[in-house]
Amino acid sequence: MTPDEQTQLWISGKSVHNPDGPAGTTGGECCPDFSCCRPELAWPIEKRKAFAAATPGQREGMLGASLIGLIGSLGHKVTSGEPSFSTCAHCGKRTELRMGCCYDCAMSGEERAAKSTVRQHLMKFVRNLIRRKWFYAKCDIRWAWQRLTRTGDYRTGGYFDKEGHRWR
Repeated sequence: MTPDEQTQLWISGKSVHNPDGPAGTTGGECCPDFSCCRPELAWPIEKRKAFAAATPGQREGMLGASLIGLIGSLGHKVTSGEPSFSTCAHCGKRTELRMGCCYDCAMSGEERAAKSTVRQHLMKFVRNLIRRKWFYAKCDIRWAWQRLTRTGDYRTGGYFDKEGHRWR
């Protein structure tokens, strides 16, 4: 079943789990309101029709609300995503943080990553393995390979090129 066929069935009131989900997924694909797997979360037909007529941005908001409803129905606490104002671990500036550091420090970190050589990425990879920082080790080994093969973030037109970092 194609996603469009599933959506048309869902809009008409029949919630069917699509066993043929998008490429790279396992377990298929749920309806936008998860009513195929959790009937108590089913949207009324009017809301389903509004979803079909909505713009992509409006659909994204509706899907987010649906996901929050699913998480809440599973007994998990759902809280607001308010920005956290705190002190940056790198520069000490009190500002809105994302993943523990301010925007300027995050950008300078990306700049350093963009300019790192394959050898530097490999050295950071080993250091992070020793320190058991698995996520950072994974990033550095991936960037070392991408730098070596000029793929991914390091390809022409890749992330580091789009952000204006001079890495060549």
